Amino acid sequence: MVADSYSSAQYLLYVFRGYFKYDFDYMAVIVSVLILLFITIYHVYSTIISDIMNQGLALIKVISLLIISIVGLVRLSGADSTNWSNVFNKSSKTGVYELGSYGNGLIQILYAYEGWNNINYLIEESNEPKDVSLKYSSFISVIISILLYCFTNAAFITVIGNNITNNDNIPIALRFGKELLGKSGEILLSLLVAISAFGGVSAMVFVYVRLLYCQIIIF
Repeated sequence: MVADSYSSAQYLLYVFRGYFKYDFDYMAVIVSVLILLFITIYHVYSTIISDIMNQGLALIKVISLLIISIVGLVRLSGADSTNWSNVFNKSSKTGVYELGSYGNGLIQILYAYEGWNNINYLIEESNEPKDVSLKYSSFISVIISILLYCFTNAAFITVIGNNITNNDNIPIALRFGKELLGKSGEILLSLLVAISAFGGVSAMVFVYVRLLYCQIIIF
């Protein structure tokens, strides 16, 4: 939760500053605290507002990933398909085939998939849930998430090319936006990432307070 709120603050500040500060960023810390405070306030104020916010933020994230995926497929049918040439042809000197590299990669993508299962904690709040939908909802949501992120990564490779990791100072999503729309695309993607991270924090607050309440009541 803290990591996601800090990430949201960093990308939000990038919209206004145009750069990332990788050492201690007191401004990002302040903004992340304000993000957590704002999320807490509207969750405490109204469950209806929190429901609308969380569903709206999830919808924005899914639509954004769909648009990125479609753009990648469109560009793949053109000249950008050459960007896939030798995409897995990496020198062993780069360390990409070391065991630790795979572990590091899994940790970096963890937040992309983690969180979609939170709906399981809210089953008892569903209005007249059907056994069939509950049985398959988690499985289907995970499959949808996998497909969305696979197509999104494919879009990044298609647009940016084989040297997708050469410039680690600029996140891949922002480079994708810059390749398509220039500086405005970079800002747009930064804003979408900030919204996505904000939505992740909001969903965690929505779920975890219920877990804490259940623990207090039961134990």
